[in-house]
Amino acid sequence: AAFSILAGIAGPAGGHLSDRYDRRAVIVGSLILAILGFVPLAAGGSVAAFALGVVLLAVSSGAALAALIAQAGDLTPPGRQGTVMGLLATVSDVGLMLGPIVAFGLLPTIGLSAVYGMCILACVVGLVLALWQARHPKATVPPPDGAT
Repeated sequence: AAFSILAGIAGPAGGHLSDRYDRRAVIVGSLILAILGFVPLAAGGSVAAFALGVVLLAVSSGAALAALIAQAGDLTPPGRQGTVMGLLATVSDVGLMLGPIVAFGLLPTIGLSAVYGMCILACVVGLVLALWQARHPKATVPPPDGAT
């Protein structure tokens, strides 16, 4: 419940920051927060470290979602918004469903720390992609067929 509350607070705040300053900066910052949040979870240890990780991941999740949705809207030409937003929602739902299934399947083999390590790796890949996209701002969704 605490995760959802914190993410719910961070979402509008992240959206505001992405409107006022820069969407990519919020996305990059959110990925860095996620990496920092997974580190104490991967390390194990105290309840306080676990709580810190959860707080950082909740803030990261809420802020990133708002900025990603806004950026998808920015990069999508008129006539494609429904398709792109539908794809974004579907991919998010599939990830939210498959992530725990894959993690649970790997848990007996590689252990909890390694599962969180894989989460860190996924965030690093996302960070590299976000930084690449920042250097290639013309990377947009093509207009629908027949549109100019």
